[in-house]
Amino acid sequence: MFGKRLEIFRLFGFPIRVDLSWLLILFMVTYSLASGYFPANHPGMPGSAYWAMAFVAAIGLFLSILFHELAHSLVGRHYRLPIDGITLFIFGGVAEMREEAESPRVEFLMSAVGPVASAALALLFFYFRHLTEQYEVNRALELIFYYLGFMNMILALFNLVPAFPLDGGRMFRSILWAVKKDFDWATRVAAKIGWGFGWLLIGYGAFTLAGGNSFGGLWYILIGFFLKQASSMSEQQVVLKKRLEKTKVADLMQRQFVQVDPEVTLEQLQRELAGREVYPQLPVVAAGRLVGFLPLGKLEGLSREHWLHGRVEQFTDRDFQKISIAPGESAWAALEAMKGGPWGQLFVVEGDRLLGVISANDLLSWVRAKSG
Repeated sequence: MFGKRLEIFRLFGFPIRVDLSWLLILFMVTYSLASGYFPANHPGMPGSAYWAMAFVAAIGLFLSILFHELAHSLVGRHYRLPIDGITLFIFGGVAEMREEAESPRVEFLMSAVGPVASAALALLFFYFRHLTEQYEVNRALELIFYYLGFMNMILALFNLVPAFPLDGGRMFRSILWAVKKDFDWATRVAAKIGWGFGWLLIGYGAFTLAGGNSFGGLWYILIGFFLKQASSMSEQQVVLKKRLEKTKVADLMQRQFVQVDPEVTLEQLQRELAGREVYPQLPVVAAGRLVGFLPLGKLEGLSREHWLHGRVEQFTDRDFQKISIAPGESAWAALEAMKGGPWGQLFVVEGDRLLGVISANDLLSWVRAKSG
């Protein structure tokens, strides 16, 4: 979903990141406010003042989105769901969960708290706007408060639409899940509604675009495509999970692979690997026992002296358990283990006996072949 991200700070222990696409929407919102909303409602001010007001309002909007996602994250933490952080991007923000909720009740509560948080912010900003209007504090501040109140109300209402992966879609899924006791079925139904709603937004965007509102029309089309894609991916993940959960690692692992002896010099290793396709972490095996693994990335930039006289054992990581899995585990468990760490592969081991190697590419290739 994301490209290059930058962590800007931490809040309640959660890393807060911005995707580069967020800079684009920040500029678009600021430009729209500076050229339209503020001049129309507070004429006669210099252009620099409109830009300053617009920037404050845009930052306020994204802090509101952050508040919305933080509410999700805090409830998720309360129920012991692993949250990797919050990312702001072109379509708003997302609390990044590594796992789904363990029950319909937890999913409903975690999903519902986002719109509730946005609605509470809306009421708060409308109240501030009322105070600034009543006491004639500052017209610019009054407009900013009104804009933030209105946008938070829109955010709350939009997220209540029962279209996955919006909060309302997740709430709807949790209800279906509770009624039928079938998480996969509930996901498929909610995802299809999300897919349909995405197409509805695309159609409305095209109609708006034809009517002359280029910015609004394009925005609806982009959001529609995003929702359609996200809902389709969610449905595909259900299919993927079901197939991989029924398959053992031992059935998909590669039994023919390159392994190296710890006593081999790096120069010998380089000659042996020339022209061969290998995994980025090579298993290091001595006397039939797995003793560790060699991350090939460790060898980049070594001096000529190291290549001539250095041995594999000097660069071996001996904690092979962190990159291992038992043959009886499910292929889904293997994929989750790879997703949760820096390794794109796992060694299939019993004790210290190496049986095979499995990678994310192996799993996805198998799924594609089954789907073909």
